[in-house]
Amino acid sequence: MKLKYFLKEKLNLSNGYIVAIAVLILIVVIGGSYALFTTSSESRGALNIVTGDLKPSMESDQLDNDNQVIVEPNQVKTVIISLKNVNPVEAKYNLYYSTSKANANIEIGYLATGDDAPTTLGYTIPKTGSSDDTKTIKVRILNNEKENITVTFGSNVGLAKTNLDFPTGKLALTKIDSNVIQAYNYNEDKTATNYCINGEEETCEATTCLENKDANSCTQGTIVRYAVNDTESHYFYVLHDDGATLTLQQRENTVKNVPWISKEDYIAAGGTEAEYGTDGNNTKGPITAITKLEEATKTWSNVNDMTYQMGTTNFNGTNAFTGCAADSNYKVTCSVNTYNSDETALTFPKRTAKARMITAQEASSTGCLVNKDGSKDTTIIGNSIDSYNRGSCQDWVHNYLYQSRTYGGSYEDNTINETGVYNYNYWIMSANSIWNHSAWFVGRVGDIGYYYVSNSNNGARAVIQIDK
Repeated sequence: MKLKYFLKEKLNLSNGYIVAIAVLILIVVIGGSYALFTTSSESRGALNIVTGDLKPSMESDQLDNDNQVIVEPNQVKTVIISLKNVNPVEAKYNLYYSTSKANANIEIGYLATGDDAPTTLGYTIPKTGSSDDTKTIKVRILNNEKENITVTFGSNVGLAKTNLDFPTGKLALTKIDSNVIQAYNYNEDKTATNYCINGEEETCEATTCLENKDANSCTQGTIVRYAVNDTESHYFYVLHDDGATLTLQQRENTVKNVPWISKEDYIAAGGTEAEYGTDGNNTKGPITAITKLEEATKTWSNVNDMTYQMGTTNFNGTNAFTGCAADSNYKVTCSVNTYNSDETALTFPKRTAKARMITAQEASSTGCLVNKDGSKDTTIIGNSIDSYNRGSCQDWVHNYLYQSRTYGGSYEDNTINETGVYNYNYWIMSANSIWNHSAWFVGRVGDIGYYYVSNSNNGARAVIQIDK
């Protein structure tokens, strides 16, 4: 009241001038406050106020209350961080990280599918309420250490027109340009110093073959760990390298306990129950297995779409036929179209999807031989370990199946479905041209075999294409 009386009575100022002066004082105080103050936060819900008024906001569902994430050895984690400007003015933000071990051997960076991370100079985010007041940054972390590594994230904030100091001892994020996480030379010799069959052995030897755009620079069986989308990665093996693209097959069964074609799907495709019978019918194609596979891989956004039609599309230089049989050397050869046995009117439609199944010709190209029926003889063909051709496949082709270790595999899939059935094999997309109730598969014992299409002891493995 004394100030107002002084302004009004002594200086003869009206109420309007007094209000104007008061507003001017507020602007100066508030503006000066924002100009002077910078804040930072490294723990959710608790501001570490360096000098004052601006509020930082960094949120992530993948981080704990201390803005930390623990990454186990050889583990890949994707952390989605939101930087939101909660202030009524433009503000400059930064984002940084530190690790629990100095100079930790980790690979960390931000993905192109999110917003760019700020550099050490920071970047400006519009004031709260603006259409662009939040930046969403996707951070991918690979821990190459033999111990758990804790990564701590933090951010600081200042006015847009001020210099934002980058904290001492912290690191800034760089951009990740490739979805290939790791690539290794395959070597199934357990005595070798670079033994590597799964891609997770400590003796695995990294390869740079993906940097070479020449065809076949990545040999068949090369192990590629690939981020199929922003949050999911899997191990694959190279089936074919044409220089521009790689054709890969997943290490494990992508889908499990699925028939090649079920009775329901056969009837839905125009067949009859009588035609399907007890053991099934292969003339409509692997509708059930391929549909399940496509459903399981539809979110693999980093994988190329492929369009093909079984019976007309040549895969990796092989012929397009769907009907295959064993030749005199126990290799699979395909010479007819079995899906309705009509080469001009295949019933299996053209498909566009992220994944398909392996063909019999592709499986045969890896060295797999057809299982020999009947009594044993003394002939051992190829690299098989007995006269039935069991073990003729390279280990990577038949690994991760039930009991595969008996024939060279390094891991056994011991999961069973609700009826107690294991996954002994995985389906090939090619049908048996001799028996219309059968289709080909890669077996746990390391060979190629065939069985009733109604059987649910088998799974299917994704074959995909990626840019090299």
